[in-house]
Amino acid sequence: MNRLIKLLQHLELDMSAEEIADAIWLANQIKLPLAITSVDEVNQANQISQTEISKLPQRESYQNLDASDDSTVENIQETTAKAYTKDGVDSISQSNSTEKPTSEKSEPASSGVPFKSPAVAALPNALEIGRSLRPLMRKVPSRIKFVLDEENTAQQIAENDVWIPVLKPARERWLDLVIVVEENRATVVWEETINEFRKLMERHGAFRNVYTWNLCTNDGKPQFFHQQRKATKKQRSRSPKELLEPNGRRLILLISDCISSLWWEGEIHNLLELWSKQVSVTILQLLPEQLWERTVLDLGISVSLSAIEPGLLNSKLTIHDFPFWLEEKPGVADFRYDLYLLAIAKLLHDEYFRLLGFHFHTLIQQRQKPNQALKLPIVILEPESLEYWAKVIAGTGNIDTVGILFMPKWKELIPTHKLFSSQTTKDPKLLVNKFYNSASPLARRLANLMSSAPVSIPVIHLIQEKMLPPPRKPIILAEIFMSGLLEPKLISQENQPEKWQYDFVEGVREVLWRSVRLTEIEAMFKAVSEYICQKAGISIRSFPALLFPNSDLDEKTKAEIFPFAEINQQVLRQLGGDYARLAEQLNPVGVIHELPLPEIKTSEVEVAIITENETSINLEPFDFEVATIELKKLGWPKQKTELSIKRKQKQAQHFIEDLGNGIQLEMVAIPGGSFMMGSPKNEPERRETESPQHQVTVPPFLLGKYPVTQAQWQAVAALPPVNQELKPNPSRFEGANRPVERVSWHDAVEFCNRLSNHTQRPYRLPSEAEWEYACRAGTTTPFHFGETITTDLANYHGNYTYGDGVKGIRKGKTTEVGSFKIANEFGLYDMHGNVWEWCQDDWHNNYEDAPTDRSAWISNESKSNKLLRGGSWHDYPVYCRSAYRNLNYLANDYYTIGFRVVCSGAARTL
Repeated sequence: MNRLIKLLQHLELDMSAEEIADAIWLANQIKLPLAITSVDEVNQANQISQTEISKLPQRESYQNLDASDDSTVENIQETTAKAYTKDGVDSISQSNSTEKPTSEKSEPASSGVPFKSPAVAALPNALEIGRSLRPLMRKVPSRIKFVLDEENTAQQIAENDVWIPVLKPARERWLDLVIVVEENRATVVWEETINEFRKLMERHGAFRNVYTWNLCTNDGKPQFFHQQRKATKKQRSRSPKELLEPNGRRLILLISDCISSLWWEGEIHNLLELWSKQVSVTILQLLPEQLWERTVLDLGISVSLSAIEPGLLNSKLTIHDFPFWLEEKPGVADFRYDLYLLAIAKLLHDEYFRLLGFHFHTLIQQRQKPNQALKLPIVILEPESLEYWAKVIAGTGNIDTVGILFMPKWKELIPTHKLFSSQTTKDPKLLVNKFYNSASPLARRLANLMSSAPVSIPVIHLIQEKMLPPPRKPIILAEIFMSGLLEPKLISQENQPEKWQYDFVEGVREVLWRSVRLTEIEAMFKAVSEYICQKAGISIRSFPALLFPNSDLDEKTKAEIFPFAEINQQVLRQLGGDYARLAEQLNPVGVIHELPLPEIKTSEVEVAIITENETSINLEPFDFEVATIELKKLGWPKQKTELSIKRKQKQAQHFIEDLGNGIQLEMVAIPGGSFMMGSPKNEPERRETESPQHQVTVPPFLLGKYPVTQAQWQAVAALPPVNQELKPNPSRFEGANRPVERVSWHDAVEFCNRLSNHTQRPYRLPSEAEWEYACRAGTTTPFHFGETITTDLANYHGNYTYGDGVKGIRKGKTTEVGSFKIANEFGLYDMHGNVWEWCQDDWHNNYEDAPTDRSAWISNESKSNKLLRGGSWHDYPVYCRSAYRNLNYLANDYYTIGFRVVCSGAARTL
């Protein structure tokens, strides 16, 4: 198999693993035309085969294919990748106007073991995309190719005795397709997807010819290069006018994420205006629609576009859904009317108002005829989007596709910070906070995990495959490349093509990994080691064993896997054990100088032996189920949301406190770590009281698995009082396993005091930071379930929804604790809804000057309002979010308020 792959590479046949498998299958199905029945015929057939083989192009001797030095063989694209690539990334944003040497000189052979990257299709819906383009599979008469018209020729001979062939135009595909790929810092993320899409277009059959061009930047100006299989020794920038075709049978598809400086400076708009005068132009946006607000597309006007004829130019497309307040209003100069339109814009088109609100005068100046704007159809790599667009290009007439209008003065709307991008901050904390506030939860989690590994595409794909929920989406990695957390570094040698490798901006890696639990890092290392060992055919039990210099691995394998040790040594030290010893061995060994040793001094000390006592805690494992809500949007462009619940099994540790008479209190061990407290600015329906987001470090502690139940309350209320009396049964909704409610903050504190005296362990209410840290359990979404919530998983006012959620059932009362059988990642139940839960902290209007440790925020002044968290059965879902903060008078006791307890300082057995 390896020889076959090398042979295909040598012949410059760029075939994927699936294509090679198909070729082998086809070869097995092909039958010889005639059966060979004699030895002579066999020998003759072999001679013929050898003769035919000798006629194949012999660029180099095939003997090299069996040599141990693989330097003359190109790396197999798309099917294999090394665990860590030293070559980095091709330069995609630097000058291309200079000469580009071919560099046929062989590079040093890789001494490593090639590991196959996790096999994930770069374009998983290729079949559906191909079907969506069927409206473009028209055929038209050719202008240069002719074929024999048999019927008219025969008729001419019969009627006129003229023996001259009659010709007619040959039928050919309607359109040429020109794919223009804009290359920037994030293109490396989309490289496989773009290549798969390009191959699909070439093999689809809908287009007469398919051409591919690359669009780069040099000193802020666009540079064009025709994409070839092999770069020529001298390749200079070409004119964009070469893409024009006045006959109206060409289609330009610009593949871009619309975030580069060429977009913000308007250079690409000039190109689009030039092309759209003679050719139909469309933008294939790589980013999903929810991220368009981060791109230049957010400065345009979202509309729908249609066509009544095939192949119409952009300027002749029909506009639908144009905002009426931007239409030209001749003769109207009343400023009050302008304010009225602005108010309507706020109510009907809030997103656009947000964009234009900071320049009111610009909004008024933008009122003009929409036909004066640059019209651009926008599609994404989804079958429905491409199908609607294909029907518009084919002139169906009653079909619309999504489009963007750029008005003549659109550049006046560019925010100032975009015009001066060179002044972007390099402060690692500010960069990370900005990223956390805008990135999706999966992107934040991937960035945190990447901080403990080399920034290498194969390694990142491995982390995505092993540590994130499927499927692996390029958009998640693209968010990180767009964020400014990474910077390119030139690693190519002199007289070699420019090669770039990405790494985190200095200081960013350290900020990110502090937000990762050590158990997650260890799990990632374990997944990486298992994968490498499986592919390399070695048997090693742990990740440190792979990296220790004194391991028994051969030098080739060491050279391949050792780059995984290029992680922050502080991370290894934090993991302790073998990891800490590995960190020390990875330090460079310095020169040891012999110094005189100080005089040894002795002293006598008394040694105390610590023995296990009655209050020590023995933690035991328990299993539980975790649920995640996944949202899938259907339909284009008006999307419908489908909700699904993914469940998985987890394990944590807890201990059981015996309260007597068969009543037990289960306490879950919460691991220590850091998290971002508060809500990001892009979280729907957030409150200013949840700002600013700030990092908090929380040591390990124990938290009640459930809110305190009525049975537990009654058991503790029967104990001797400490500061006040307790009602034995205060709850409105009675039930032994229902949460206790109608308890004031003073009541909850008294419960903790009595429980502490009884057990000789320090019980108390959680601090607000401890509560949110425990609720999130490593998540950054509004709920630990995900972006929304459902009454299938929690007890809240189900007649209302949050985000893209759906309506459910309103129970109108509390439910038994744990009745939904679903916990968060820490093993805690009922953190959203059921009853509000008291915290130690005093109420503050925001997080200005809030503690950065887990301590409760208690003011020196007398405060009468205390914190509540979690929401209740009576509340809308927005009030049940992980970050939502509520307050109440500490003496109030409502039937929506309960609590759960913390046991601190006893998380380990002595």
